[in-house]
Amino acid sequence: MDADARTNVPVFDVAGVKRRLMHDDALMLMVLQVFMQEMPKQIEQLKAAHAAADMAGVKLQAHSIKGACGNVGATAMQALALEVGITAETCNRNRLAGLMDEIDAAQHAVYIAMQKIAEA
Repeated sequence: MDADARTNVPVFDVAGVKRRLMHDDALMLMVLQVFMQEMPKQIEQLKAAHAAADMAGVKLQAHSIKGACGNVGATAMQALALEVGITAETCNRNRLAGLMDEIDAAQHAVYIAMQKIAEA
């Protein structure tokens, strides 16, 4: 999925995560809090693998990020992580460098959306 296709993906699917957590708002807030605490570590590991030109490591970490994002409804970031993993398979380091920049913006956007839910 390229950047144009990803623009049509919602940043945060709150209805989906509520459904997966059986509409337990307290549980949802706990899950979102853990996600927001742990995702920076995941992204740092992804960037470290990229900096070391470890394409297998990039692919593995992107897969982990994709799964975590899917669990909490961070659909746009999930799509980006999928693209990172696919790009790592092709060893396209130039494209991967651009995606590394995008992952920070995607994380910021999902955090803002999640914070709005937490404050509501």
